[in-house]
Amino acid sequence: MHPSEPRVSAAGSAWVCAPAVYMKWPSARQPRPSNDTEPAARAPPPANAPYGLGGSGAFGRQAKETTVTHPSRKQSESGFYHVFTRGSGRQVIYENASDNERFLSCLASSLEESDAKLHAYCLMSNHYHLVLETEYAALSTFAYLLNSAYAKYFNRAHNHAGHLFQERFHSEPIESDEYFLAAIRYVHRNPVEARITHTCDYPWSSYAAYIEAGSSGPAASAPPVPLHTAKALSMLGTAEGFRDFHSHPGKQSFCDDAPMRTQLSAAEVVAVAREALGGGEPVNVKSPPKPTPDRDLRLLRSENLSIRQIALVTGIIRATVQRICA
Repeated sequence: MHPSEPRVSAAGSAWVCAPAVYMKWPSARQPRPSNDTEPAARAPPPANAPYGLGGSGAFGRQAKETTVTHPSRKQSESGFYHVFTRGSGRQVIYENASDNERFLSCLASSLEESDAKLHAYCLMSNHYHLVLETEYAALSTFAYLLNSAYAKYFNRAHNHAGHLFQERFHSEPIESDEYFLAAIRYVHRNPVEARITHTCDYPWSSYAAYIEAGSSGPAASAPPVPLHTAKALSMLGTAEGFRDFHSHPGKQSFCDDAPMRTQLSAAEVVAVAREALGGGEPVNVKSPPKPTPDRDLRLLRSENLSIRQIALVTGIIRATVQRICA
């Protein structure tokens, strides 16, 4: 073998040869020499360390403590609230009549456990509305009991995984008798506004129980949940007065309109727009012979529809809607 060619020892180490000089190069299998003392713990990199060294880069990024905050819930001085919750991603939360019945059963149990009083309810396909009377401290407890109990049932019954309800529940305080009646009418008219029914007679709301309670004859059956009808009926009189009050949507812009309108489905937005326009189609707002859509756009805005929703149903660009409704 030529002196300049490397040789391999029996132990696996390579001998690197140079003229008259032989150096032993450690093989990969040879363990590194150990120190008698353990190395000091490496200090965490500074927050402004370069990319890849614990700084703001994708590699070695330091974990930052984040806190998700929600707007503080408004407290009602009167103790009355309009409560509403929607399915996650607007998914259906009642697939059949058994689901509606089970929800009402969960509702009755939650009312009893939290000592809350129910004044109105309506179960739509992907959300529900309640008018409650309760202490502020018990409001979240009630919502937790109701939503968690029903979600467990629904997930088990329909083999559903994940969250059933969208975020936390919404609540708006009701501070006057006028707002109280407007909230009850709003809740009961949900099926009408969504064009599910022509009247408020809807099997999954408290409207029929009010009509029965306001009638002079004996009650045919007890409502499926404990319902307090005396307050509203004392202000509206008989069942006929209650029915007349619900025959039109009313012009009150009461407390829950603004947050509710932003969560309506496209079909519900169209229904609200048609009602505001006296039955006219919102897409005709920009059509001749109307010289300008200003009046109709402002009318839709007065119904607490967002700029985006108005632009969607009328076909008018957002910038124009914003300029006219500003």
